[in-house]
This record gives sequence, C-alpha cells and structure tokens, in this order.
Amino acid sequence: MYDVKVLHLLDKVIESLEVIQQRTENIHCTNDFLDSATGTLLLDGVCMKLIATGEKSGIQKGVLNTARHLLELNLLSLENISRATGLSIDELKKLQQ
Repeated sequence: MYDVKVLHLLDKVIESLEVIQQRTENIHCTNDFLDSATGTLLLDGVCMKLIATGEKSGIQKGVLNTARHLLELNLLSLENISRATGLSIDELKKLQQ
C-alpha cells in the first residue's frame, strides 16, 4: 500500500538521522569537522548519508509521479503500469482516487 511505502521511507529517514546523531555526538562546533582529517572524513560521511536519503525520497516521488501520469493518459492497463513502476495494483487504484 502507498501508506506503507511512505512509512517505510520515513523510517529510513529516521534511521539515517539517528546514525548521523550517533556518529557526530562528539562534534560541538563546525571547526570539529574541519580541524582534522578525521573530522573531514566524518563530515563527508554525514553528507553522503544525507544525499543518499534524499535520493531515495526523490526516486520514490518520481515513481509515484510517473504512475500518476500513466494513469492520466489511460493508455496502459493497471497491470502494465504496475510492471513499469513496481507499484501494486492496490497502490495504483489509490492513486486514481
């Protein structure tokens, strides 16, 4: 279901933020990131984690937008749209509403 995918995505965002919090618990100011090679590597890791989380959100949003457009065109069956997007028939029916 669409709601389940949104909840799963939010869980992944929360997990990423918890990892970032844990890894940066000894960071107290911006210079803690910049004054050493270890701090710079940590900053790189935090940035990569945030980028990856954002990309996952963007990809899911793109899939939903593609499905909506395909539904609006009314040229393909729900089964074919499901195959093209990876969404279930039930998820597509919810998007139609």
